[in-house]
Amino acid sequence: MNTSAASLNEKGIQAFQKKNYNQACEYFQKAADAYQNEDKPLDAAEALNNLSVALVKDKRAEEAVKVVQGTEILFEEAGDLKRKGMALGNQAAALEALGKNAEAIELYEEAVKIFHELDEDDLKTASLQAISEIKLRKGQLSGTALDAIDALVSNPNPTLRQKILKFIFRRFAKL
Repeated sequence: MNTSAASLNEKGIQAFQKKNYNQACEYFQKAADAYQNEDKPLDAAEALNNLSVALVKDKRAEEAVKVVQGTEILFEEAGDLKRKGMALGNQAAALEALGKNAEAIELYEEAVKIFHELDEDDLKTASLQAISEIKLRKGQLSGTALDAIDALVSNPNPTLRQKILKFIFRRFAKL
């Protein structure tokens, strides 16, 4: 059995795709540990981010927050702003799962700024959608509408339904 860090991480991805989140968590934790032993801190941080996502899916949000905290700093120090933004988004998702919506929104907004600067429209859109969903659940309809429009407009690959909505929004904006 191949127990290299990369192999463990891949097994975690496969378990996650099969919705076996508990097993995915085990593989991602082993991968993070193995990467640390191989003196590959960025790969370890990536595995911890994967672990965080799996923990949220496994309804273990408190653990998810703990494992992902600080990974954004490693990515920033390495000059990897895309993964920094993703780490912030993962941390925000874990906080959201804990009901810490204000903190989650702050991190999602920070991620949006990073993704905007990097022209990472798909990631920016996902973060904007997460913000609008939190605000919608909190009953903040006006803010939700603006965030939803931002997400829609920044989406580089809209579905047919989204294209129709974009068209409608553009028509109203001209009135």
